[in-house]
Amino acid sequence: MTVPAGAWQRDWIRRHGGAPDSRIAVRYVQTPSVFGDLRIPGDRPDVAPAASFAELTDDQLAALAHQNGFAGFTTVDGANATWHHEIDFQPTDGGADVGRIAAAGDGRMFEHALDDSYVESWSALERGGGFFAARVERAGRVDQLLAVAGTHFVYARAAPRRCRPASR
Repeated sequence: MTVPAGAWQRDWIRRHGGAPDSRIAVRYVQTPSVFGDLRIPGDRPDVAPAASFAELTDDQLAALAHQNGFAGFTTVDGANATWHHEIDFQPTDGGADVGRIAAAGDGRMFEHALDDSYVESWSALERGGGFFAARVERAGRVDQLLAVAGTHFVYARAAPRRCRPASR
């Protein structure tokens, strides 16, 4: 099995058998070589028409800090997919991002946690229209990544590395 390439939206996530939760808008672009995933809390305030961070209020900036996203490449072993995060918007816990993918009809799929702690329902936004991917590496790490599926894209840029002060 392969993870179906295209642009996807998460319909809901159900954790530990609870009720479906759709409070976070998730968009996921998977190309044959890379992916990008963006997660925006439903209660995030509108930031339009700001053209830069300098135009946002402190409350708007704090809300942006709670969104999440990641980008990288995907490997598949049977029905299990592993999303290798090369860029993370939030600090990572270092754990593997692995799920079991199950087709659910045309343009739909489910992702199941290997330990059954969650299930996610996904619907295709676009499955055709062509794919494009670009990765820029600097100093041995991915600095920028672009995943395009049809008219949808995710662009991720890594935060600059912080330099440690020299020892005296």
